[in-house]
Amino acid sequence: MPAKATDRFGTAVTFEMPGATWDYVNELHAQYRFHENWPNGMLCHITGEVDEGIRSIGLWRNRELEQEYFRRVAVEVITDSIRDLGPPPVDAEAENFEPRAASVSGVLLTELCTAFADIGEDSDGRAINALGTEPVIATLPCGDADYLDHAPEGLIIAWTTEGPDGCSQHQVWAASEHASGGEIHPLRRISFGLSELMF
Repeated sequence: MPAKATDRFGTAVTFEMPGATWDYVNELHAQYRFHENWPNGMLCHITGEVDEGIRSIGLWRNRELEQEYFRRVAVEVITDSIRDLGPPPVDAEAENFEPRAASVSGVLLTELCTAFADIGEDSDGRAINALGTEPVIATLPCGDADYLDHAPEGLIIAWTTEGPDGCSQHQVWAASEHASGGEIHPLRRISFGLSELMF
């Protein structure tokens, strides 16, 4: 698919897990089984490592669909995971973070998104290397959104959020050499719902 700007997806939900290990979070993600039952209304699911632990972001059409999925599926998955895997390892001094929702504008999708759609059971996280590179996410304060006018080489998806902390741009790149400026973190998992890309 060519690069396409869209306003169809209006909510970004971010979940922080301070002190968590990637192995634990990867096992948790595997239990969601996205490859068998992609959540209705979720465009993509991105997980990366940050200085404090693990950060996951989902882009949704709206908060109602995200909350419906959480009530119908995610609560059971989390409950079963704690039973099977034990409680998540967290920073003992960290607060109990709740998912943060922010309004989204200016989403740009590129043809690289399809490389991560329906990637199968990413049980060990290796499917992140579908492009043969190591994708990163860059987060920076809002400025001129040049990427909405064209799709720079290596850009997978970009969006802008408006939240309590102000306006931020988020850019997911196929490799670190394409990203510049802002806070840059490696990604450990990225997947798109093919049904949500087909619009």
